[in-house]
Amino acid sequence: MGELCLESGNKKLAILAIKKEKKYEHRVQMLIDAEAWFEAVEETFSNRKHADHDEFVDKIRARGP
Repeated sequence: MGELCLESGNKKLAILAIKKEKKYEHRVQMLIDAEAWFEAVEETFSNRKHADHDEFVDKIRARGP
């Protein structure tokens, strides 16, 4: 649903839909792809013990503003 909202240009609704994604890995990656930096950082640091934490931080640093 989040991808459809992004395609239609509604980033706010896209972020809300993405945040409802149950799988952490998908949720964070979709937020990064949507350039929802604040939300991506929040999600990443809410689960620091996840195996992909460092990878997500690196992606945000590389692609973020």
